[in-house]
Amino acid sequence: MRKGLQSSKAGEAELETKQGDLLTSPYEFNLVKKLAEFDETILRAKTQLAPHLISRYLFELSAMTNIYYAHVKVLTAEEKIKNARILLLHKTRETLKK
Repeated sequence: MRKGLQSSKAGEAELETKQGDLLTSPYEFNLVKKLAEFDETILRAKTQLAPHLISRYLFELSAMTNIYYAHVKVLTAEEKIKNARILLLHKTRETLKK
């Protein structure tokens, strides 16, 4: 996976609509949905003075990523789908690093 992330030009671009349309698995949908919750989770943690919300979010995102990677073929998929999936994993990695 790391090789795919490092060598992919898709990891450098934003997730375009056409690439997002290639992500059709329920695992991909759930991961994208979880990524979209990041800013809201940070805001809630700040306003509620509840840093555990961030820890819970990161744990859930990590677990969902593990499930996704176990069920979805990333590096052996068709090139366009592979690039979209690598980009999704790249965005997940960026979120986990924040």
